[in-house]
Amino acid sequence: MLQQLSELRLWDGTLADTTQDDTPSLKELAKRGDKAHLFYFYDLFVDVSCSPRKAPTAWRVWAEEAGESKLMEVDARRLAKKCLKVLGGEICTVS
Repeated sequence: MLQQLSELRLWDGTLADTTQDDTPSLKELAKRGDKAHLFYFYDLFVDVSCSPRKAPTAWRVWAEEAGESKLMEVDARRLAKKCLKVLGGEICTVS
């Protein structure tokens, strides 16, 4: 799920409140981007990436080319950090 969240792209403005007439805040501007859904999971990403316990892992098959696939181990901590990096990039592009 964390992998899918990091790759998901929303239509611009999907989560934005369009009823405001005044100058939008940084928070509202961030909700207009294609990665706005990540802001709702920020606390979860921090908790998972900073957890002192061993992160849950899973094996996933990645299809690189037609007929060719690769088995890869993924862990929740690394995926949560990836989501935080995407979120950080989104914040930098908003300002």
